Amino acid sequence: MKVLWLTLADNKEALYGFTERLSQLYELTCHWLTGKEAKNIARIVGGPQIKGFDRVVVMLPLPLLVKQSAYLRCIPDIVLIQPDLPPAMKAGTGDAEKFLRLLPVMPWVRLLIPAGEGVSRLEKLGVDLGLVPLGLNALWFRDNNENRRYQAAILADPENPPLRERKSLLFDIKTQNKLQIFDIAEGQALVDQLNQAGIVICNDQGCARYRTLNFQAMACGAALMTWDRGARENQWLGFEDMVNVVLYQDARSAQAKINFLKRHGDALDSIRESGKALALEKHSNRALAEKLAEYLVNPLQRFEGDDIEDALRFRFFR
Repeated sequence: MKVLWLTLADNKEALYGFTERLSQLYELTCHWLTGKEAKNIARIVGGPQIKGFDRVVVMLPLPLLVKQSAYLRCIPDIVLIQPDLPPAMKAGTGDAEKFLRLLPVMPWVRLLIPAGEGVSRLEKLGVDLGLVPLGLNALWFRDNNENRRYQAAILADPENPPLRERKSLLFDIKTQNKLQIFDIAEGQALVDQLNQAGIVICNDQGCARYRTLNFQAMACGAALMTWDRGARENQWLGFEDMVNVVLYQDARSAQAKINFLKRHGDALDSIRESGKALALEKHSNRALAEKLAEYLVNPLQRFEGDDIEDALRFRFFR
């Protein structure tokens, strides 16, 4: 099977291991697009070229997709990966609203997203939907076997009004337990933060899904304590409370579990090791490639889109 992969060049390092594994499974052609190229993919990969592939896989930010909907309607055998759907996909939310309007007129498209709030909404629309891991770079995010300087550490978000409730809960947990707290770093500094903590506490209240930070913490060998987003999402991700992750619903339950883990180092070590194994086996870029491969081999719905010449009829989606 010939597969074309289209995404931003900025994603190349973060996706280390993904294209390498996918190219072992299929005949893969990659286009790592600049920001300018991504605004008009028709100039990079025209109609005749597209027809030479069995599957075209596109991972671009939502605004770039909706602005190029006319061209997307001309691509048969197309699979979209969209990891960043907003938590509120409804009227009045701009690009998300346009994306929802676009999907019903492209029923042959297969949409792949991580587990999260978007799943139930898209299922109601009858979208050809699949779930894939977020993917993490296991070369970057790994357990360096360092001394865990902090028995428990909280990673907070930068100051941002919509995130105040989330950050308030984290500070409540910190106050009650006298824990170290960090703003989230980037790059190697983040890897160092995660490797220095025995427990990393995250809070994804108000998010569309569990953020990548959760899996990065697990891959770095920290025991992850995170906000409980519900049984359905936890089951798909493989989260088992007090087995490979620690789930909480308020500051009180978080405090009780922290106190337990401080007294039972063997339980803490077991959660750390089980969480690391889960992150690397089920949520790495390699796992993302293997899950994508399953969805690529399954037949897509019959293409009923436009020829290139007819694409302008759908410019109202722009």
